[in-house]
Amino acid sequence: MHRLTLGDFDSTFFSTGLIHWMAAPFSALCPRSCVAQVVADDKNYVTAGLNSLLIRTGKHTVLVETGMATSSPIV
Repeated sequence: MHRLTLGDFDSTFFSTGLIHWMAAPFSALCPRSCVAQVVADDKNYVTAGLNSLLIRTGKHTVLVETGMATSSPIV
């Protein structure tokens, strides 16, 4: 978990786990510079982190989560 405070905003970045999914849909969602760094396993799956951001102000709390919207099978 990482925490950052900017003015009235308190942000906490945290991991909610890992997902293993097929490399082809993953590469379609990322810019080429990102895809060049992706290394698939022998079954053509990649491991990606599910990371979220919690933002708190004096009045509001907002959760920004990455979700797992994908049409590829999840292993």
